[in-house]
Amino acid sequence: MTELLITGARLSGTPGDVLIRGGTIVEIGRVDAPAGIERLDADGLDLLPGFVDLHTHLREPGREDAETIASGSAAAAVGGFTAVLAMANTDPPTDTAEAAELILDRGRAVGIVEVIPVGAVTKALAGQELAELGLMARSRARVRLFSDDGHCVQDARVMRRALEYLKPFGGVISQHAQDSNLAGPAACCHEGETSGRLGLPGWPGAAESVIVARDVQLARHTASRVHIA
Repeated sequence: MTELLITGARLSGTPGDVLIRGGTIVEIGRVDAPAGIERLDADGLDLLPGFVDLHTHLREPGREDAETIASGSAAAAVGGFTAVLAMANTDPPTDTAEAAELILDRGRAVGIVEVIPVGAVTKALAGQELAELGLMARSRARVRLFSDDGHCVQDARVMRRALEYLKPFGGVISQHAQDSNLAGPAACCHEGETSGRLGLPGWPGAAESVIVARDVQLARHTASRVHIA
C-alpha cells in the first residue's frame, strides 16, 4: 500500500480526511486526492494517534513460552498501540547495553510496532549494585527509562545514586512501589477486614505510599525524575 485516503474520520471531534503516502501522513483536513487512490471510509469513527504503552512484558529472551516480541507486538498493534516499552525483567534481565540493543534489534526485525527497551536500575534486578545505566543510555538503544519492574529499589542510597547518575542523560526511573518489610512475597491481597477474617497475608496501602513518599523526596533532592508504576 503506497497511498491511502481515510475519509470522514473525526479528528479531535471535527470530521476530516487523512492522506497517507508511503506510511507517512502527508495531509490532514479536506483532501482533494486523485480518483484512483485507495480509500477507507471512516465516517462516524474517531481517528487517534497511535498509543504508547509504557509498561509491557514481552518476556523475550528467556520466557518465550509466555510471550515473544513478535506476539506482543502483534497484540499491541491490534489494540492501537504503535510503540511499547519492554520491561527489563527478562531472563537474563536487560541490565547491559548489549541486552538493550538485542531487544531493540529484535523489535526492528519483527517490524510491527516500535519496541523500546527499558533498562534495569540494578544488576540482575537485585537492588544492590547499579546496572550499566550510562552504557545503556549511550548505546544504540538510547535507553531513557529504567526499572527493576516487579522489584522495588528498596535501598534509599542505591535509589539516590541511580537518580543522580541518570540526571545528565534525562533518564527516568519507573519504580515498583512496594516496601518488602510491609508487603513481602507472601502478601496476596489488600490488607483489611476480609484478609484478617480469612487469615490471608495482606498488603497494606502504606507499603506503597512510604516508597512513593521517599522517592518524591529523593527526586526533589536530586532534581531528577521518578515515575511510579
